[in-house]
Amino acid sequence: MSQNNSNNCNVRILDKEYSINCSDNEKEMLLKSAHVLNEKIKETRSGGNIAGGERIMVMTALNIVYELLQSQTQQVHDTETEKRLKKINTKMAKMLTIHQQIELT
Repeated sequence: MSQNNSNNCNVRILDKEYSINCSDNEKEMLLKSAHVLNEKIKETRSGGNIAGGERIMVMTALNIVYELLQSQTQQVHDTETEKRLKKINTKMAKMLTIHQQIELT
């Protein structure tokens, strides 16, 4: 996080208080991130027989990274699909133009 105009922001993660140095414009996102992390930790705790704070944190981190990678993979797939659709649209437009020219002759 940036050190410009930095302040301490207190967040509670896994029932422990952390003081994190962040800029004013990063504070809201940091607080949201801590909230999401706590929700993910609750999901991990309730979803299995995982004991110990460190193991819960590791499993939660793995789940978050897995979801991130899945999202990135989907975005790449969506971008590739969009490129293919643009090519198809371009070909269709060319074909329509040719068809219109044939009709005019």
